[in-house]
Amino acid sequence: MATQFRRSSFVAITVVVALLVIFVPLFVKDYRADPLQSFIMPNLPAQPSPELLPMSSSHHRMHGMHSMQSLLNFPLPPAKAWVIELPDFKNPADAKALVLSLQLKGFKAYSRQFNSLTQVLTRVFVGPEIKPEQMKLVAERLNTEMHLDTKIVPFDPLLIQ
Repeated sequence: MATQFRRSSFVAITVVVALLVIFVPLFVKDYRADPLQSFIMPNLPAQPSPELLPMSSSHHRMHGMHSMQSLLNFPLPPAKAWVIELPDFKNPADAKALVLSLQLKGFKAYSRQFNSLTQVLTRVFVGPEIKPEQMKLVAERLNTEMHLDTKIVPFDPLLIQ
């Protein structure tokens, strides 16, 4: 009988201690939100005007076609030089063939390999050119002559070897 009493008192003490460990900090510390550390929702950015969007007309949106005129009017931020980024290739030989084809047509083309999440890809670039207007014309020429998807990006000289 004495062992039962000890066992039941041990369980009661353990329960009381556990409850104290859980609830005493809630009453001791002030958990109200600090106004300096509370989350403030940032303002949403302004919507761009429809003229600046690459696919401005509803006809182009429905058919999935890009308007080159609207792409050429898209403003570019200031940079020292620009290149045209072409689609990535899984096979480096395909990228090399495209580079040679572009060079035969008079474009300054090169390729660089990079690691994606799952594999090594080869990206083809055309350029660099200092004037963004010139890059826009080259992008239009690549789109019309070779039917390539183009993207004008700032030139990174560290990628040139």
